[in-house]
Amino acid sequence: MQHDRPGSRPEEADDHSADEGAGRETSQSAQIRFLEEEIALLRRKLTESPRHVRLLEQRLAEASERVGQLTERNTKLVDTLREARSQLLALREEVDRLAQPPSGYGVYLAGHEDGTVDVFTAGRRMRVAVSPAVEIDTLKRGQSVRLNEALTVVE
Repeated sequence: MQHDRPGSRPEEADDHSADEGAGRETSQSAQIRFLEEEIALLRRKLTESPRHVRLLEQRLAEASERVGQLTERNTKLVDTLREARSQLLALREEVDRLAQPPSGYGVYLAGHEDGTVDVFTAGRRMRVAVSPAVEIDTLKRGQSVRLNEALTVVE
């Protein structure tokens, strides 16, 4: 039997071939072990998958329930805020009303072409302006009218 390597003995060649064969078998058995471990891992994952899915579904259901509770709570808070806002507006109007200076009153005497009227107030006759909200034509002689602090007929 001839060998490719010059000066090598036939026994060395057989030993070398045997070493290569054993190395290949070791490498192949290592690959087989690795693949068998991989298969075992994949089988475990496959059997655990339904359990994992159930766990995720349970967490999703809990999260959905929590969202529902928070939505209901948020709605209640919005209603409470609306009610508080309306109460604040009512209180603000009340404070404004109470903070107004006192109104004077007078007795309507006569109206004039220029939109002013004569009233009797504080013991004297005065010609005063009339608020646009008051219609002069509806006033009657002797009727009581309300005057603001600028002595304008406002009501």
